[in-house]
Amino acid sequence: MKDTGRPQRSPVVAATTKAINALEPADKPYYKLFSKGLGVRVHPRPSNPQKQPLKTFCHYYTRLGEKHKTFVKLGHFNPQKMTKNSAQDLTLEEALVKNQQIIDDLRNGVDPRASKRDAAKLQSNPDAKTDGDSDDTKEKPFAEMTIANLVTDYLKFVEKNKAPATYCHYRDTLNTFILEPWKTRLAKDLKKTDAYRLVKKVAEKIKSNGDTVNGL
Repeated sequence: MKDTGRPQRSPVVAATTKAINALEPADKPYYKLFSKGLGVRVHPRPSNPQKQPLKTFCHYYTRLGEKHKTFVKLGHFNPQKMTKNSAQDLTLEEALVKNQQIIDDLRNGVDPRASKRDAAKLQSNPDAKTDGDSDDTKEKPFAEMTIANLVTDYLKFVEKNKAPATYCHYRDTLNTFILEPWKTRLAKDLKKTDAYRLVKKVAEKIKSNGDTVNGL
């Protein structure tokens, strides 16, 4: 998502209502990033001086296969619960709950932006297939996913978003070095030592077979 503002590079700290209230609007929108991916987008100064500047909670993260960060909006900052006048208004405590829900979704392989698209699809057409649906069954929870499941899902993403040559390159590499030893293993059971042994094995294979270098 394109935006004129960039997250400020100041030290990341936990969000507080006092800190958010202290964020002053500027001529252009900007972000203040707090801990756990929670950010506040500070909108430009309103033309009406009596109107409060708008501040929007968002969760800031990097999507799978992409280099740059993106964000998903959570709602507008409104510290006064009693004067809440919009379904999109949130106190800091409410924003923290929604932010943690997104963190949990990401850990389970659910992209929050994709989830919002799915919700919009279902609202307009209850029978529509969403990105989370497969031809036979709903996507497995992360705890039940094997390495083969993860590779399949990732290659679907690559095929949709990358060049054909890139897809073929990734597919061949994953089939050779990832699926061959780990196809039926549960993703949640993998340890750092497993990754270390795999990297070591791949390095030895490259060293003993010059043709393999060109295949990576």
